[in-house]
Amino acid sequence: VTSTLVGMNFDFQNTTDFYVALAKECTELQVSVDQFICSSGYTDIATLGQLSTKTGGRLCYYPGFSITCISDCERMKSDVLNIMTNIKAYEVAMKVRVSEGLSVGGIHGLGLETSTITQRDIPCLNEDSSFNIILEYNNDLPEESSDAYIQVSFLHTDMNKRRIVRVINYAMPVVTSLSAVFRYADVHCVCNSLLREYSSMTQKKSL
Repeated sequence: VTSTLVGMNFDFQNTTDFYVALAKECTELQVSVDQFICSSGYTDIATLGQLSTKTGGRLCYYPGFSITCISDCERMKSDVLNIMTNIKAYEVAMKVRVSEGLSVGGIHGLGLETSTITQRDIPCLNEDSSFNIILEYNNDLPEESSDAYIQVSFLHTDMNKRRIVRVINYAMPVVTSLSAVFRYADVHCVCNSLLREYSSMTQKKSL
C-alpha cells in the first residue's frame, strides 16, 4: 500500500491515536505501508511515520518537492526502485530470547508488540531493516570467563512463498571492568540506540 500525503495540519492527539489504530489494523491484515510525502509546508512526520514503522514500511520525505526539479525526481525514482526491488520477508513473527540473568527491556524497530515485549509481528521486512534490543539485568551475571547469550528468531514467508524460520544467535562476553565496556563499545550503535529510544519517548510524552 502506498500513500501520497501533501502538507496537511492535524490535531496531534487525535491523529496519533488514528494512525496507531490504523497501523494495528494493517498489521493484523499483513499490510505494509510505504509513504512518499511531498510537502512544501509543515508536516507532522513523527505522527505519520508511525504507520510505516509499525507495519514494516518506509517513509520517504521530500520537503519542497518540485516535479520540475530533476534531482527531486531522481531521488524519488531511486527510492521507489529500492523499495520495489529489495529482498523482503513477509508475515514476520519475531521473538527474542536471552540467557539467565538478562531480560529484554525494549525493542526499537519495525513492527508491533504482541503478547509480550519480546515478541513482534511485522507485515514486511527488507534487507535494510534493523532493530535495537535493550537488555537489562537485575541479578549477577556469570563470571568473566562466561558468556551471555541472546537469540533472535524470525518466522516468515519468503519471496518464493515458503514459510521459513531464521535463527540468529549471539554470544557476548561478560566483563567486570567498566573500562572494557567502553573500550569495545560500538559508538555508532550506541548513538543509534539512544536516538531511537528518545524518538520513541516523544510519541509517549509531551515536550
